[in-house]
Amino acid sequence: MNTGAPQDGATDGRRVIVPAITAGSVTGTGTATHWALTNGTNTVIASGALSASQAVTSGNTFTLDHISITIRDAT
Repeated sequence: MNTGAPQDGATDGRRVIVPAITAGSVTGTGTATHWALTNGTNTVIASGALSASQAVTSGNTFTLDHISITIRDAT
């Protein structure tokens, strides 16, 4: 998955838009409470809380709306 090109943030700074996920693979069973953008191996690039927790079961699929990640200007 690729993020969109960097653009001006809504207030200041720079942001990227992570596209929506329409058929993600669930790899564990439990309760999902957060999302994470990683490099696929060992680095978390960004993370955040879901708007509501969700019970998940390994082998199922999930969807997630697009995510806007902003790095604010230094003050």
